[in-house]
Amino acid sequence: MFSLFACETNIAPDHFKCEPTEPGSCPDGWICQKRGSDGIHRCYPSESGYCGDSNLDVGEACDGTQFNDFTCEHGWAICSRDCVPFCSTCGNGIIELDISNQGEECDDGNQQGQDGCSPDCTIEKYCNIPTDVSCTEYCGDGILNGPEECDGTQIATWYVCSDFDFYGGELGCNSDCTLDLSLCSGYCGDAQVNGIGRELCDGSDNGSLNCLDSGYDGGSMACTYYCVHETSCYYYWNRESAGVTQHIHSVFGDPSGTIYAAGADGVVVLKNTSGWNDISTGEDTEFRGI
Repeated sequence: MFSLFACETNIAPDHFKCEPTEPGSCPDGWICQKRGSDGIHRCYPSESGYCGDSNLDVGEACDGTQFNDFTCEHGWAICSRDCVPFCSTCGNGIIELDISNQGEECDDGNQQGQDGCSPDCTIEKYCNIPTDVSCTEYCGDGILNGPEECDGTQIATWYVCSDFDFYGGELGCNSDCTLDLSLCSGYCGDAQVNGIGRELCDGSDNGSLNCLDSGYDGGSMACTYYCVHETSCYYYWNRESAGVTQHIHSVFGDPSGTIYAAGADGVVVLKNTSGWNDISTGEDTEFRGI
């Protein structure tokens, strides 16, 4: 005959290790958790609390938003999932939050200011008028930020006067942080031919050019909105004497501008820059064409 004796579970939490991924690693009613800073999973009775219940239990330095005497000189005090506290590090490029999503608002990987994220990892707020206590950037702080085109002597480097159809000058800054164009100079429409070759005319200024200068016989030149000429010039026929008494039957002009004429009694004449010249053949010949 054998005697049976009832057994009672009596495990010391500080000594019984477990594996959280293995079912049955802890007795019923116990929970496998890693508490403290040694990184070891152990069995704890669930009725005594557990890491993650937002209560400070035995072996826990923090739980959720609850801390013992842990504080941070810099950064936010954050409790890990293993109930181990640490301080957030602003500038490591990681937004660190506690279980209640409190902590860093931003982290751009540096501790510089005026770049959208402050040295204490709070979002730098831009406002037009610095009346909000949370405002860290505003028009008038002398620094380019927010939607500003300029601020004081600071001008956005991607802007120059030529971006606004001026030929030269310097950009200034208005009090509302918009660009002041009053110091820019020369543009199509100022009634002066300028721009070093970009304008042929401007308004009533035709650049000292007229139809006769362009080789026409008459007409007028106007100036378009784009500062180029719009011509109403024309050529017309002139009655001229070739200096001969014979009848002229045929006339021809070549691309050089020379004009040839021929007719009765072998007459041949040409006109060039020196005027009309008689180059007749001297023979009794009737020329009908050239």
